[in-house]
Amino acid sequence: MLSYRHAFHAGNHADVFKHTLLVMLLERFNAKETPYTVIDTHAGSARYDLNDERALKTLDAQSGILKLLESILHAKEAQLPGKSSDEAARYVEAQSPDRGQPVPESSAISRVDSQPSHKSFAAAALRELRSRECRSDFIDFQKYLLFAKACLDAGFYPGSPEIERAFMRAKDCLILSELHPDEIGALQRNMRLNAANAENSPAVHIHHRDGFEALRALTPPKTKRGIVFCDPSYEDASDWERTAASFIETHKRWASATLALWYPLVAVKKIERDAMKQKIIAGIKGWKTERGILDALLCVNTENSHRESALKDVNHSEPPRLYGSGMLVVNPPWKIDDELAVVLPYLAETLGTKGAGSYKINNY
Repeated sequence: MLSYRHAFHAGNHADVFKHTLLVMLLERFNAKETPYTVIDTHAGSARYDLNDERALKTLDAQSGILKLLESILHAKEAQLPGKSSDEAARYVEAQSPDRGQPVPESSAISRVDSQPSHKSFAAAALRELRSRECRSDFIDFQKYLLFAKACLDAGFYPGSPEIERAFMRAKDCLILSELHPDEIGALQRNMRLNAANAENSPAVHIHHRDGFEALRALTPPKTKRGIVFCDPSYEDASDWERTAASFIETHKRWASATLALWYPLVAVKKIERDAMKQKIIAGIKGWKTERGILDALLCVNTENSHRESALKDVNHSEPPRLYGSGMLVVNPPWKIDDELAVVLPYLAETLGTKGAGSYKINNY
């Protein structure tokens, strides 16, 4: 079943969370000179137009990235724990997409002049971010914000492939896998557009194949260091078990890699979600390994607020509404939990609905 399209949900609170964590991971890997490989198992189309009719149908970005930017823009006090330093601002400016690059008519990206609200909003938020002092444990989050802003300025919200390509280096390797026949076409077109940091972009390899099958076939890669970034749609009932089995198998083949798994917090899937996490934790911990496992959750509402009984009018071709999401990270980089402990309270407060936001960080 291939009905899920991320264009309906691009820039939502789950994207803010997982893409913030993705930037944290990439920057920690960039701190060492040796090359690394990133395998993105469910890549999507890489760029998403927030003025597309699908995004306008759900307006998910308004409670995600746009709400976050608005809170920063209108904050009279520095509620953000720190601010973008000149170093971070210069870094993201260097990563900014080429605004002069023509956009093919077939692409899902709108031209800059078709999104004046995003452009002006991004510019104002960027100025506001630069006006504050920056805490060292908040730099990566601010790099994500600045890069997302630069992309909105160019007319799109960046998916994980765009973020990975922008932050990785020329000596690194990026492998993207996407199965959906429409998404793979958009991904290929968007990856042909100018990279945010073209002269220092990694080699990009795109596979039209099932993400779990790609993991089995492509691991371990030539580089010892690496990241697996996995965010399945979970639209198929078997995805929960397939994800657990795939993560355990991948860890056995590529034990040095950091495996990052996104999962949805949906009330009606609690049993499947908990079973998947327990299987992964038990399977990896039971395999003669000392690797740590981090489980971080961000909730924007309470579990009871999104019971399926309250969603009877929702189009059943779309997944049930999220009250939050989580990231399970196998072999997390050192002290990334400390940085999350600074960022997640801010996200929970800012993106939470009527004070219902919360977060949790567990280490195994």
